Amino acid sequence: YNPIYRTFIAAESLHQFFHYRLRHHLPVWLEEGLCASAEGYYIDEDTVTFTPDRNLARFSNLRNAIIQGYWIPFGKLLSMDPGDIVTKTTERAVGYYGQLWALSVFIRSDPLYGKGMKRMLVDAEAGRFHEALGLPAKAVEELQLRGRIYNRTLAERLFRRYISNDLETFEQEYRAFAYKLAKLQAPAIRKDPYTW
Repeated sequence: YNPIYRTFIAAESLHQFFHYRLRHHLPVWLEEGLCASAEGYYIDEDTVTFTPDRNLARFSNLRNAIIQGYWIPFGKLLSMDPGDIVTKTTERAVGYYGQLWALSVFIRSDPLYGKGMKRMLVDAEAGRFHEALGLPAKAVEELQLRGRIYNRTLAERLFRRYISNDLETFEQEYRAFAYKLAKLQAPAIRKDPYTW
């Protein structure tokens, strides 16, 4: 098998698993990030070992996005979905996935954030997002039927509920982590983030 196809299959298989296993959809920032993480693996005879933080394609995507100034500000990244990038250049589009991969790796690497992510996955499987967000169950079910509206409405709220309510501090930590992951020197924090 061509390694590119295997990588694609790993990511798409995880999308399918989430679709059939979880009663509530994950926000796109988490699902796409986790699926990009599934692309990192190696095969030793009959054993597949997943290595989420060692994904050469996404490492390259992330590094190029940073170097070329395609970094997406965190507030915007949270509410985006792949439909937002289809009209962008290839470099910008794959940079989006590189950033989501880095976000997933960062959340999983931090004990507090990782614990929140696990709670989110458990609640998504059980269909309890409405309880976590203080919404009627029917509201979340109806939003799920509306596709992109679901993500635009709940992505940031779910992040604040499960991961961190302090977006500014989180973004600084995440950005520093992404630069380190991409093996780049992090710049001083700017008040005017890159425009996208």
